[in-house]
Amino acid sequence: MKKLINYGVFALFALISFYVTEKTAVLFRNQDPLMTSIKAYKESNDIEPVDATIIDDYIIPGLAGEVTNEVKSLIKMRENNLFNELLIVTEEVMPDISLADNLDKIIIRGNSKKKMISLVLESDKLLKYFADNNIEVSLLVDNNNIDSINYGELINNDYVNYKEVEKKLNNLNKNNNLCIVNKNIEEYCRKNDKYLVEINKTFDNTNFIEIKNNLESGDIILVSDSTSYEYLDLLINYINSKNLKVVFLSKLIME
Repeated sequence: MKKLINYGVFALFALISFYVTEKTAVLFRNQDPLMTSIKAYKESNDIEPVDATIIDDYIIPGLAGEVTNEVKSLIKMRENNLFNELLIVTEEVMPDISLADNLDKIIIRGNSKKKMISLVLESDKLLKYFADNNIEVSLLVDNNNIDSINYGELINNDYVNYKEVEKKLNNLNKNNNLCIVNKNIEEYCRKNDKYLVEINKTFDNTNFIEIKNNLESGDIILVSDSTSYEYLDLLINYINSKNLKVVFLSKLIME
């Protein structure tokens, strides 16, 4: 019994010693001029994560943050004992409310802070325009056209041959697990834990003015097969004039 008490006392003192040592180390570390500079850098440059916004069955993705790892940065700078921004170590911090934890929700747009827009093609009919102009574009594919497409981000839209198209996308290493929700394919997408996306605007030759007047960062725009190159030029030029970037859908919704 006495030995047991002695062991307990020893463990308690060891724990207290460790706590005091750690506190002392932190105190001295915080008084280090290098750490002072790192903390000042952190205060000015850290980017806090932004939570996703959930509205009933819908979601707008959040944004990952980037924060300075003070201790790792200090260790890297200790060799020359000189503050150097190039040696700052940062770590990604995901939002508390994240898209990945809410795959049952339907994405209705990208986060407006990203200053991006995505265009989704009904098929590969207009793909040449985007390939020739080196513009990122996502497009709906099925088993009839997937084998002939060599540009853009491919989204499975074949509810009849869904599994076969999925297999081809996986073999091509081009499966970003995206799903443009419609009544035919939503069930398949939910079963396969896809990112469910709802188009919030549709563009063709008849509604350029309407799209122009209501264009917003984060828009997901379906481009109709009937759209002419002339109107595509108008749309792209206007998007550029608003300092928005056209990106793949996967990039738009990425946190």
